[in-house]
Amino acid sequence: MQHTVSLKQNHEFRRLYNRGKSAVSPYFAIYCRKTGRDYSRLGITTGVKLGNAVKRNFVRRRIRALYRTNEAGLQPGYDIVPSLAAMPIWSAASASSPASWG
Repeated sequence: MQHTVSLKQNHEFRRLYNRGKSAVSPYFAIYCRKTGRDYSRLGITTGVKLGNAVKRNFVRRRIRALYRTNEAGLQPGYDIVPSLAAMPIWSAASASSPASWG
């Protein structure tokens, strides 16, 4: 990720949730806040309803990959947190998806 660092601290997530803008769908919510820094910060949260740790980490890796491919089109200087809570991220018919692992 060219101009992005990870958002890791709990108080940073809480500040974003309280002061940032949000967009919500049935499967995820995105929180965003302009910070004025020269770089953006990305934090990904996944709920327990997604499944066990293997499935949640798989989803986090996929979100990070999606962000990386689209990062060039985004302006730096934002805190961004996609928060995923529901299951329909992948197809259960796919053999490569964690949904079919167990």
